[in-house]
Amino acid sequence: MLDKIETTASSYDGKKKIKFRLMVNGQLSEEEATELFKEVIVNVEKFSAHSGVWDYFNGYFDIKSYDSGVLYEATKLIDKDLVVEQKDTMPTDDGSSLEGYILDIKEGRVLVAYDITKEKFNQNNDKTIEDLSRSEEYIPLIYLSYDDTSSLNKGNKVVIWIEGGIEDSYPQQAEAKKIQVEN
Repeated sequence: MLDKIETTASSYDGKKKIKFRLMVNGQLSEEEATELFKEVIVNVEKFSAHSGVWDYFNGYFDIKSYDSGVLYEATKLIDKDLVVEQKDTMPTDDGSSLEGYILDIKEGRVLVAYDITKEKFNQNNDKTIEDLSRSEEYIPLIYLSYDDTSSLNKGNKVVIWIEGGIEDSYPQQAEAKKIQVEN
Protein backbone atom coordinates (compact mmCIF):
# COMPACT_ATOMS: atom_id res chain seq x y z
CA MET A 1 0.00 0.00 0.00
CA LEU A 2 2.88 2.39 0.69
CA ASP A 3 3.74 2.29 -3.03
CA LYS A 4 0.74 4.60 -3.67
CA ILE A 5 2.57 7.44 -1.88
CA GLU A 6 4.51 9.81 -4.15
CA THR A 7 6.07 11.93 -1.40
CA THR A 8 5.62 12.74 2.28
CA ALA A 9 6.07 15.66 4.64
CA SER A 10 6.07 15.57 8.40
CA SER A 11 6.51 17.90 11.34
CA TYR A 12 6.79 17.77 15.10
CA ASP A 13 5.94 20.77 17.28
CA GLY A 14 8.40 19.82 20.04
CA LYS A 15 5.57 19.03 22.43
CA LYS A 16 2.77 16.56 21.65
CA LYS A 17 1.81 17.06 18.00
CA ILE A 18 3.07 15.00 15.04
CA LYS A 19 1.77 15.88 11.54
CA PHE A 20 2.07 13.86 8.34
CA ARG A 21 1.03 14.64 4.78
CA LEU A 22 0.99 11.90 2.18
CA MET A 23 0.95 13.03 -1.47
CA VAL A 24 -0.61 10.66 -4.00
CA ASN A 25 -1.58 10.69 -7.66
CA GLY A 26 -5.26 10.12 -8.39
CA GLN A 27 -7.97 9.02 -5.98
CA LEU A 28 -8.15 6.52 -3.12
CA SER A 29 -11.06 4.73 -1.53
CA GLU A 30 -11.71 5.36 2.16
CA GLU A 31 -10.56 1.81 2.83
CA GLU A 32 -7.25 2.46 1.03
CA ALA A 33 -6.79 5.75 2.87
CA THR A 34 -7.44 4.14 6.24
CA GLU A 35 -4.94 1.39 5.42
CA LEU A 36 -2.31 4.00 4.48
CA PHE A 37 -2.86 5.94 7.70
CA LYS A 38 -2.55 2.72 9.71
CA GLU A 39 0.71 1.83 7.93
CA VAL A 40 2.14 5.26 8.73
CA ILE A 41 1.16 4.88 12.40
CA VAL A 42 2.79 1.44 12.58
CA ASN A 43 5.97 2.66 10.87
CA VAL A 44 6.29 5.72 13.10
CA GLU A 45 5.97 3.47 16.13
CA LYS A 46 8.41 0.93 14.67
CA PHE A 47 11.15 3.47 13.92
CA SER A 48 10.58 5.87 16.81
CA ALA A 49 13.15 6.16 19.57
CA HIS A 50 10.20 6.60 21.95
CA SER A 51 8.52 3.34 22.93
CA GLY A 52 4.72 3.54 22.74
CA VAL A 53 4.89 6.80 20.80
CA TRP A 54 1.09 7.02 20.38
CA ASP A 55 0.64 6.87 24.16
CA TYR A 56 2.42 10.24 24.41
CA PHE A 57 1.82 12.07 21.13
CA ASN A 58 -1.18 13.11 19.00
CA GLY A 59 -1.03 12.38 15.28
CA TYR A 60 -2.64 14.52 12.58
CA PHE A 61 -2.51 13.13 9.05
CA ASP A 62 -3.81 13.95 5.62
CA ILE A 63 -3.68 12.42 2.17
CA LYS A 64 -3.50 14.96 -0.60
CA SER A 65 -3.85 14.30 -4.30
CA TYR A 66 -1.87 16.38 -6.77
CA ASP A 67 -5.09 16.59 -8.80
CA SER A 68 -7.82 17.12 -6.21
CA GLY A 69 -6.40 18.57 -3.01
CA VAL A 70 -6.87 16.98 0.41
CA LEU A 71 -8.81 13.72 0.05
CA TYR A 72 -8.75 12.44 3.63
CA GLU A 73 -7.77 13.66 7.08
CA ALA A 74 -7.14 11.47 10.09
CA THR A 75 -6.37 11.95 13.76
CA LYS A 76 -4.77 9.54 16.20
CA LEU A 77 -5.13 11.12 19.62
CA ILE A 78 -3.60 9.77 22.82
CA ASP A 79 -5.69 6.85 24.11
CA LYS A 80 -8.09 7.12 21.14
CA ASP A 81 -8.64 5.10 17.99
CA LEU A 82 -7.72 6.40 14.55
CA VAL A 83 -10.48 8.59 13.07
CA VAL A 84 -10.56 9.03 9.27
CA GLU A 85 -12.66 11.67 7.52
CA GLN A 86 -13.18 12.06 3.80
CA LYS A 87 -12.92 15.66 2.58
CA ASP A 88 -15.24 16.75 -0.19
CA THR A 89 -15.10 20.55 -0.47
CA MET A 90 -11.62 21.19 -1.75
CA PRO A 91 -10.84 24.03 -4.14
CA THR A 92 -10.57 23.05 -7.76
CA ASP A 93 -10.24 24.76 -11.09
CA ASP A 94 -12.94 22.66 -12.76
CA GLY A 95 -15.72 25.21 -12.25
CA SER A 96 -16.92 23.87 -8.90
CA SER A 97 -17.31 26.24 -5.99
CA LEU A 98 -15.97 26.36 -2.46
CA GLU A 99 -17.61 27.87 0.63
CA GLY A 100 -15.80 29.61 3.44
CA TYR A 101 -15.46 32.68 5.63
CA ILE A 102 -13.26 35.71 5.06
CA LEU A 103 -10.55 36.06 7.71
CA ASP A 104 -8.68 39.02 6.22
CA ILE A 105 -8.78 41.38 3.25
CA LYS A 106 -5.94 43.36 1.76
CA GLU A 107 -6.09 45.20 -1.53
CA GLY A 108 -6.29 42.56 -4.24
CA ARG A 109 -6.00 39.67 -1.78
CA VAL A 110 -8.50 37.78 0.40
CA LEU A 111 -7.77 35.16 3.08
CA VAL A 112 -10.55 32.56 3.37
CA ALA A 113 -11.00 29.73 5.86
CA TYR A 114 -12.95 27.01 4.06
CA ASP A 115 -14.55 23.70 4.91
CA ILE A 116 -15.46 24.99 8.39
CA THR A 117 -18.66 25.82 10.24
CA LYS A 118 -19.65 29.32 11.34
CA GLU A 119 -18.99 28.23 14.92
CA LYS A 120 -15.46 27.08 14.06
CA PHE A 121 -14.87 30.36 12.18
CA ASN A 122 -16.02 32.38 15.21
CA GLN A 123 -13.60 30.44 17.43
CA ASN A 124 -10.68 31.17 15.10
CA ASN A 125 -11.36 34.50 13.37
CA ASP A 126 -9.01 36.52 15.56
CA LYS A 127 -6.04 34.13 15.27
CA THR A 128 -3.00 34.70 13.11
CA ILE A 129 -1.94 32.31 10.36
CA GLU A 130 0.89 31.20 12.65
CA ASP A 131 -1.59 30.46 15.46
CA LEU A 132 -3.81 28.50 13.07
CA SER A 133 -0.88 26.47 11.75
CA ARG A 134 -0.11 25.36 15.31
CA SER A 135 -3.73 24.64 16.17
CA GLU A 136 -4.74 21.18 17.37
CA GLU A 137 -7.29 21.05 14.56
CA TYR A 138 -6.34 21.75 10.96
CA ILE A 139 -8.10 24.84 9.55
CA PRO A 140 -7.84 24.95 5.74
CA LEU A 141 -6.86 28.43 4.49
CA ILE A 142 -6.48 29.89 1.03
CA TYR A 143 -5.20 33.29 -0.10
CA LEU A 144 -7.09 34.44 -3.16
CA SER A 145 -5.95 37.07 -5.61
CA TYR A 146 -9.04 39.09 -6.51
CA ASP A 147 -9.26 42.53 -8.06
CA ASP A 148 -12.52 43.84 -6.60
CA THR A 149 -12.45 43.48 -2.81
CA SER A 150 -14.55 46.63 -2.18
CA SER A 151 -17.78 44.70 -1.47
CA LEU A 152 -16.11 42.11 0.79
CA ASN A 153 -15.85 42.26 4.59
CA LYS A 154 -14.12 40.20 7.23
CA GLY A 155 -16.55 37.54 8.47
CA ASN A 156 -18.55 37.33 5.24
CA LYS A 157 -19.63 33.84 4.27
CA VAL A 158 -18.57 33.47 0.65
CA VAL A 159 -18.73 31.11 -2.27
CA ILE A 160 -15.60 31.21 -4.41
CA TRP A 161 -14.65 29.88 -7.81
CA ILE A 162 -10.97 29.24 -8.50
CA GLU A 163 -9.32 30.06 -11.81
CA GLY A 164 -6.19 28.15 -12.78
CA GLY A 165 -4.08 26.09 -10.43
CA ILE A 166 -3.69 26.16 -6.68
CA GLU A 167 -0.29 26.67 -5.06
CA ASP A 168 0.24 24.12 -2.34
CA SER A 169 1.36 26.00 0.74
CA TYR A 170 -0.18 27.04 4.04
CA PRO A 171 -2.25 28.96 3.32
CA GLN A 172 -2.84 27.70 -0.19
CA GLN A 173 -2.80 30.36 -2.90
CA ALA A 174 -4.92 30.78 -6.00
CA GLU A 175 -6.67 33.28 -8.22
CA ALA A 176 -10.41 33.69 -7.66
CA LYS A 177 -12.54 33.89 -10.77
CA LYS A 178 -15.52 35.00 -8.67
CA ILE A 179 -16.29 35.62 -4.99
CA GLN A 180 -19.97 35.77 -4.06
CA VAL A 181 -21.13 36.94 -0.61
CA GLU A 182 -23.82 34.72 0.93
CA ASN A 183 -26.49 36.05 3.29
